[in-house]
Amino acid sequence: MYKLLADESGLKAAEDKVCVVVGFVGSVEQWDAFNVAWKRVLDNFELEFWDWHYKDGQIKREGPYRGWTDEDDFAFVDALLKAVEDAKLIKTGTGIVIEYFFELTEDERRWLTTSALYGKDWGQRGKPNDPWFAAFQSTILAAGALVPIGEKLYPVFDIRNSPSRKKKPEQDKAREIYAEILNQSPSVKVRDRLGESLVFGTREQHLGLQAADLLANRSRVYVVDGLGDDKLSNRIGKFLETGSGYTKMLNLRGLDLLLRGCPFRTTFLENRGF
Repeated sequence: MYKLLADESGLKAAEDKVCVVVGFVGSVEQWDAFNVAWKRVLDNFELEFWDWHYKDGQIKREGPYRGWTDEDDFAFVDALLKAVEDAKLIKTGTGIVIEYFFELTEDERRWLTTSALYGKDWGQRGKPNDPWFAAFQSTILAAGALVPIGEKLYPVFDIRNSPSRKKKPEQDKAREIYAEILNQSPSVKVRDRLGESLVFGTREQHLGLQAADLLANRSRVYVVDGLGDDKLSNRIGKFLETGSGYTKMLNLRGLDLLLRGCPFRTTFLENRGF
């Protein structure tokens, strides 16, 4: 059995340029090894969980990080990244440029956020005003392709906790879309590798979601602004650029390729200069 543990970054369309849904894929044995190593790092640094202590691009050393130095930050994050690397977990996920997503028509955006066929209830399918669901669906399919034939993937996503969202309806919609992926006809290529259940959990319940949070946060910053040129930023940049797996970016070209299968397509992005 394999698991995908995934998180997000960039949910406020008015403020964020990119929405990413990313995480790691690994076997149960890999995740067991990761959990032991990650928990050991937290214990060594006398912390209960990982949290990124940045706000508005600046380090905010409050709470458990009070009194830390740049070297403390580096040692902590470096040890966490080694826990991921040593477990040989595979990075996967999708980023979407929010501006380009909302240039599409409602039907095009609905098509990107559902696997259901057109029918009388088409107006209730998908989530055309939320790019998270397009990234969510793309990440599920990318993760399924990483699983060996004969094995099953069970996705675990962080409970979405943006103040502007009601948690339960969003989780119900994600489960609805996951069921559409499973029931699509003809079947998606990775259907036989997708498990029957989708789980939402907390970072305390699933330590892998803490690693996914680190990956999501830094992936979005890496794409939008770059990480900087200090020791810690270089370590994280190397982690993002090397190792197994990658994050797919749905920019102009990515959206154009994805929309080539859309029967409702009316938007063409070639005139944007790519």
